[in-house]
Amino acid sequence: MEKVTLIFVGGDSKVDKLITGVTGGTKSHVAGLILDGTCESLGMKDGSDLYPGVWLHSPQKYLNNPDAEFVEIEVPNLDALKAEARRLLGRPYGYTDCIRTGMYEIFGIAVDEQLRYKIAQE
Repeated sequence: MEKVTLIFVGGDSKVDKLITGVTGGTKSHVAGLILDGTCESLGMKDGSDLYPGVWLHSPQKYLNNPDAEFVEIEVPNLDALKAEARRLLGRPYGYTDCIRTGMYEIFGIAVDEQLRYKIAQE
């Protein structure tokens, strides 16, 4: 099976502090080394990004960050993963996606795309 490297990192922005405060963790962001770069979705513009969203940055972006944790994982279909990453490039950051995921992961409340909710059935 082929592998890809994920990068887990924290930060000190207000958004990072909100995420780590809610989750109780130390990491607030994940990126992947794919398409010859660091593919990530950011809620705040970074460098030459046109707007907050999914962009490809330098593959060395987090190499000298002492907080960054690099984890190599196996993927069943690297070509499909690359195609999905290409499809997502330029997509605006999904603030409501973060809220929906947090609501489900923390409280077990499933929120649909119209922000209607129901208690998750397990």
